[in-house]
Amino acid sequence: MITRQLTAAILGLLLVTCYVASAEGAPPIRWTDEFSEETVAGTEWTDFFGYTQACNFDFRVDYNDRFTVHVFDDREIWNIRIRDTYTNLETGFSFEDFASYNIVFDYQTGLADHRGVFWRIRVPGEGMLILDVGGFLQDWYDDEWPILLDSLVGNNHDVNGGVLPSVSYCDLMAEIFPE
Repeated sequence: MITRQLTAAILGLLLVTCYVASAEGAPPIRWTDEFSEETVAGTEWTDFFGYTQACNFDFRVDYNDRFTVHVFDDREIWNIRIRDTYTNLETGFSFEDFASYNIVFDYQTGLADHRGVFWRIRVPGEGMLILDVGGFLQDWYDDEWPILLDSLVGNNHDVNGGVLPSVSYCDLMAEIFPE
């Protein structure tokens, strides 16, 4: 499964390519991931929170993710939009996992300033279950990358604030919601 962590790692590998391209005045790097992936009941997978789990039903994830990287001599600006739909194939129940944020990565300091909506999960009939919005810094040059600095901005950080929800993606697809 593609995860936000894996996506960040792939984007990180583009740093060298982007830096070289910036010297040539290259246009922004853009790509879109649009695909579906079905998982059979009992198969382990890693969700976007980084938890490995196995749902007791078959499910599908429809990925619709867009990435744009603008490269300058001293920084990069990343625009990320994630709109994935999770569907329980036994019941037909589905929900959308949404994110839309920017990252400004400073080559000199190694700091990456994140701003926007990092997680928003709404379930029909239940409303907002998970919301992580605002900003934070990461030191991308740290040996233990990614390091979350004590720099959260905003009041709604269900994920990045360390207060992870007590419910998994499998639970959500099984229509088990937090109270």
